[in-house]
Parts: sequence; structure tokens; C-alpha cells
Amino acid sequence: MNREKLYKIIDIEEPSDFQYFENLAALLETDEEMDFEEIADLVAKIDKDTLAGLIDDYFNDITNNIPENDATLFTTLDNIKRSLVGMARNVTDDSVISKLAEEIERFRNWYNVDCRVFIKDLDTLEEYDLCMRDALAETRIEKLDNKTYQYDFSDMIEYDLDEYVMSFGDIIALAEDEI
Repeated sequence: MNREKLYKIIDIEEPSDFQYFENLAALLETDEEMDFEEIADLVAKIDKDTLAGLIDDYFNDITNNIPENDATLFTTLDNIKRSLVGMARNVTDDSVISKLAEEIERFRNWYNVDCRVFIKDLDTLEEYDLCMRDALAETRIEKLDNKTYQYDFSDMIEYDLDEYVMSFGDIIALAEDEI
């Protein structure tokens, strides 16, 4: 994918336009294949505090829709959020930019393709599977259409976070943001 197509998908004309929740959601949720180099180039040019805030907001939004009984999924998504926010806030050189872009791409693949959630409609007993992105969207729809679904996240592909050392200040800042 070239830069122009990427910018069109995330609805920006230049990296300084990347300021809204919808920009990040489009980046993370698109089914389009993206070049790592284009993501890294975009990440290098985005305001890092804005990116960190958007990542924090995005993950808070999706974790609000996790079924109440799935602490494992909540913990996994919270750890991914902490890692991405920490990297975005601490970009010091090209290696951190590259690592952040790599983690964004890895999350995209896990969230949109690799991770399958099994769902059972408790009214019709129909069973099907969706990617994590679509299953979490289904939890929102469930609240609106008065249907009841059972979600099975147990086959969730393991998401091992690569080691990224956060400063003590970052950990405190993240904790304060959650209060």
C-alpha cells in the first residue's frame, strides 16, 4: 500500500492531521494490507503525545465492551495498551519508532485476523466465529438489539508482548490517567 492510500484510509492529508480517535481506529481496524515502512513513516511524523492519548482512548473504548466475566481478555488488552502508550510517549530514536510501528502492525493482525472469538446466539443457538474486532463490535450491538450472546474468548491466540521497559514515571502517569 502506498502513502496516499494509507492516508485516504485513515482520512488525513498529512501526518499533522492525525489527531482524532477515528484516525487511529481506521488505522487499527482496516482489513487492508499495509506496508510496515508506511506505518513507520507515519508514526515517525505524528505528534507522539497525541498518539499516546489516542491509543489510551482507543483501548479504553474497546475494553468497555468486554463481557464482564473475561478478565483475561481485559488484562491482555490493557497490557497491549500500556506497551503502545509507553512506546509512543518515549520515542527517543528510530529504533523505538520502528518497534512501535511493528507493535501496531502486530496488534492489527491479531485484532483483525488471527484472533477468533466463538459466539453463540442464545436465542437461536446459532454458533459462529468472528475476529476480535468484530466480536467486540457485536458486544455493542447486543446491548442495542436486546439479544443475548455467549462469547468464548478461550481460543484467543496468545499475545506475547515483546519486552519494552517503561520508565517509572510512565507507569505512574498511566496509573494517574486511569484515576
